[in-house]
Amino acid sequence: MPESHLFLYFAPEGGNPDYQRVRVSLTQATPRSIGRGHWQADVIDQASGKRYRVRGAACNLPGCMCDVRIVRELNTAKLA
Repeated sequence: MPESHLFLYFAPEGGNPDYQRVRVSLTQATPRSIGRGHWQADVIDQASGKRYRVRGAACNLPGCMCDVRIVRELNTAKLA
């Protein structure tokens, strides 16, 4: 049976309030490697095969770190 996917919308790195969130399709197991607060993880978008380094980030609430930001897209050529 194929593994189901979870779709999350990650914010690109930067302070621009008008940014477009990136839709990323993750396996159900991936969210175990991401959390709240100060953390960093590498994730693979199952739909495109792109790899991203993501980190925890502050949302608009004071003291809350529930958002996820893309730090950068990782080089996928090294996977072959």
